[in-house]
Amino acid sequence: MTISVSQKILPTNRFASMLLVFGLALSGCQTVYYEAMEKMGTHKRDILVDRVEEGKEAQEEAKAQFSSAFDEFLAISKVDMGDLKSAYDRIQDSFDRSAKRAKAVWDRIDSIKSVSSI
Repeated sequence: MTISVSQKILPTNRFASMLLVFGLALSGCQTVYYEAMEKMGTHKRDILVDRVEEGKEAQEEAKAQFSSAFDEFLAISKVDMGDLKSAYDRIQDSFDRSAKRAKAVWDRIDSIKSVSSI
């Protein structure tokens, strides 16, 4: 059984078409959301200000978390090899928390961009 080039490309075209339709629908939903919020008395600029403030708070939390992870690293660099595994686990946990907070910052930035681009 042979598959032609058009059969190989077809699923990709369907996926791209579906993605385009979904993107257009989503942007339309955002417009409707902001229009509804305007009618309820919450202006788009107020939403933007709130999201910028939340983004700043998320950035401050991430900064504190990264600083804490660095402090832990400095503290464990003086331990003997027997404690290295538990120290590694503590640092890994701290890194994971830092990564989570960094993602929160990026999510807030994306949220701010979505308000300001419409």
